[in-house]
Amino acid sequence: TELTNLVSWWDLQGDVNDKHGSNNGTNNGATLNSNSYSGSSPFKPRIRDKAQPKMAVQLADGSTSFDGSNDYIDCGDDTSLDITGALTVSVWAKLDDVSSIDLVSKTTGWADDMAYWIGCSATSKVDFLISDNGTTYSSFGDSTQSTISTGQWNHFVGVYVPSTSITLYYNGSQEIQKTSSIKSAINNSAASLTIGKNIGIGSGYANGSIKNV
Repeated sequence: TELTNLVSWWDLQGDVNDKHGSNNGTNNGATLNSNSYSGSSPFKPRIRDKAQPKMAVQLADGSTSFDGSNDYIDCGDDTSLDITGALTVSVWAKLDDVSSIDLVSKTTGWADDMAYWIGCSATSKVDFLISDNGTTYSSFGDSTQSTISTGQWNHFVGVYVPSTSITLYYNGSQEIQKTSSIKSAINNSAASLTIGKNIGIGSGYANGSIKNV
């Protein structure tokens, strides 16, 4: 885990606390897992042989499971999460459903106080949304991307550089980069940052496991 300029890190290993900052989550029904040998970790079982010792346990152990119905984690709306400039969002997920799924969201709805969002599009592609005004958004996924695999651990990353570029990565490979019509800033939303749900709507709940946000 890269710590330079890191704001928050929820490893979701047996709890929903922020292991880097102070944005501890509130668990709403999700199941906490802590055994890397149980299949609940994207790195099991031999990461301890490869990672630096002080980081190996945090990377390897556990995840948090979501039922696809009403489970989510609310991480609040601290000013540190009101990121309006350059932003990287990274998340590991093992999903049973990959259509219209919210992984990490800071918005109260699709046209209400939006800021940023990463998840699975309606066509089961990685997507990353940025809003500069809170009511409309730019979507940066497209039909040429890889279809997200179900039942296995996948790594999703969205990188936003103001006025310059948006880049999406899936399992370590660049899926798409756009450099035209890039917003100059992200809306400062009053919404909570949520994991596994868009807090403003009653759909998009994650069905599977999430780790290392």
